[in-house]
Amino acid sequence: MKISRLGEAPDYRFSLANERTFLAWIRTALGFLAAGVGLDQLAPDFAT
Repeated sequence: MKISRLGEAPDYRFSLANERTFLAWIRTALGFLAAGVGLDQLAPDFAT
């Protein structure tokens, strides 16, 4: 099964799906970063 034939432009939906997946990974990474910064700010309060 061929994804696309030579000389044809690929279906734009594949490009959009790839972009959505990439943006979801970026959103997840930013969420983990925000959680890490939040935990770092709270950690000194729990140490005492």
